[in-house]
Parts: sequence; structure tokens; C-alpha cells
Amino acid sequence: RIGATNETVWSRKDVPSQAHPIPENASSHGCRWPAALQVPIPVGWRSGYYVASLRAEDFSVIVSRTREAKRAG
Repeated sequence: RIGATNETVWSRKDVPSQAHPIPENASSHGCRWPAALQVPIPVGWRSGYYVASLRAEDFSVIVSRTREAKRAG
């Protein structure tokens, strides 16, 4: 979680993955790739700005999202 003090709220190593082709209509219809990982979001997580940092042997991707989602419970 990014804030006055940055904190790691969840991490996982050794996530299995595989390459998928990029469909020709990906820009208009999305890639429709299967989910390789789902991150659990406990009720106790505060709303705010979270950054997901994904790394592989030969490349890195950073995904960020700011949105307060409705939580179960």
C-alpha cells in the first residue's frame, strides 16, 4: 500500500505462468487470457492506492489500480 509509509500487504513467490498469444482484436476485446493468480483482499485492507509489482526472469511489469471495491463480510 502506497501512503505516508509504504507497506507490503501481500506477496507470493513461484507463481506458475505460461505464455499466451495476443489476439488480433486484443485492443477492442481484451486478451481473454486465463487468470494465473488471484490476490485475496481481506476485509481489513484499507482503501487507498495499491501497486502490484510482477517480476519474471526476463522482464518486469508494474500494475497499479486505485479503486475502493465492495468487500464481502
